Amino acid sequence: LPPASFSCDHTNPPREYAAKKNDFADRLEEELVLGDVQVELARTNYKEKFHKLLCWEEKTHIEILEKRCSGWCKVFVCEEGEVPNVVTRWSVKPEHCRYAYVDGMDGDQIAYVTQASESAVVIMSNGEEVYAEVLLENHTLTHDRLYLALKEDAVAALRRNGCLGRDGLHIVVTFELKHSYFNSLHRSLESVSDGVVARLVPQQSDFHYQESLDSIPPFPYQCLELDRGQTEVLKAALSHVPGPPFLITGAFGTGKTRLLAAATYQFFYEGALKRQPTRVLICTQQNISADTFIENYFGPMKMDRCNPWGVNVVRVTSLYYKIRGGSPAIYRHITNFKQNFRREFSGDVVIVTTFLTSVNFSHFIPSDFFTHILLDEAAQAREPETVGALGLAGAGTKILLAGDRCQVGPRLLVLGKEAQANGLGVSLLERLHRSYEKLGRQASSCYVGSLETNHRCHRDIVSLFSELFYNSTLQSIISDGVSHPEAKYPLLFVC
Repeated sequence: LPPASFSCDHTNPPREYAAKKNDFADRLEEELVLGDVQVELARTNYKEKFHKLLCWEEKTHIEILEKRCSGWCKVFVCEEGEVPNVVTRWSVKPEHCRYAYVDGMDGDQIAYVTQASESAVVIMSNGEEVYAEVLLENHTLTHDRLYLALKEDAVAALRRNGCLGRDGLHIVVTFELKHSYFNSLHRSLESVSDGVVARLVPQQSDFHYQESLDSIPPFPYQCLELDRGQTEVLKAALSHVPGPPFLITGAFGTGKTRLLAAATYQFFYEGALKRQPTRVLICTQQNISADTFIENYFGPMKMDRCNPWGVNVVRVTSLYYKIRGGSPAIYRHITNFKQNFRREFSGDVVIVTTFLTSVNFSHFIPSDFFTHILLDEAAQAREPETVGALGLAGAGTKILLAGDRCQVGPRLLVLGKEAQANGLGVSLLERLHRSYEKLGRQASSCYVGSLETNHRCHRDIVSLFSELFYNSTLQSIISDGVSHPEAKYPLLFVC
């Protein structure tokens, strides 16, 4: 689960949170039946099956929070004006008038609460409830304190009950699940059209032989230079026609992100030659990965002194994301982007964002707007999280997915055994790759490009992973390097 991202009203259940919790209650009006999720995934049941899987998973997280984290706790309220070291200057909100912390939680509990909970309900001895916000910064902690933020009315309630002393309070704390995250996944599923569902559950007749391009024009930017294997995959991706997504698979360090950036450049190059509009959406799971497209590729290309790239590029962030690098002119918070979309970004444009942020685009961007949708890290997220961006795909939109099938993927994120056993722990890229292999050589060869050359790690490191996880197909171009003088073995593991 991603960090919580909204502030709460306290002493009464926050209206925003209460609405999200009610959404979950509405979803559970019908009893969860295991048989509903054990059916084979098909075009006709695609949305319904994933909706049910998410409900099973949401129910599991509620139970885990209750069993592992909620209960009797020692809570200390900080002095007025005292700001804990964990609170960064850009995370301070005007409504936070006091801070508190729960003492005695272990690192695993703190990590899970920070990821899974939107708020903590502090229940005092007289039964009165006080709502507090779980701080995002708790994920950086390794000690036994979980920090909370309080609003003025929450502090007033604590003061009325004589709970602001230095000795702390031994009271019940209940952590409420982040229902907003699951709500966004349900919205993500609902945004996908039947036409896109058909592309995500393909049949053999959907695949057609595609002749790869003989060559591609050279890149004017050094950051986009590709090796031979990357170039061959790019040629296959460029010849791809709208239909089932084209998959780019490869291990860490093989250049998947660079390849997507190079493909984006070529899309605009082709569009200019044909005098056709080109509008590209690039989505990643992590903010840092989205920033990589700006800082390593599109930013330098736009600022190139000899040949500045003239394409409009915008990195859209969530409201609470702090811009830490890159060109500030390229970054826009979602509200600013929405307000200025028609005026500034309705022409040829590259939009870079995360899977979850892209779910909000369907409110103001038409489904046929994007000519190309590229998903990086498509092997890491749950499928309902990934498909939110695909809700913006029209019939003529080309879809490319890139990821590493051999990395852990979402199966570690999915905690419910029912959801894990019936498909929620499998990424969209992995599911499609398996499907393409079953549908025959035309699907698995023409709609999949594999990268097998690692540019990041020494050959001795790569050889181990290649043998263990990649069927001995992964190679490295880095063979030189100085070993540690005290190393007795080629590889040392630090645990």
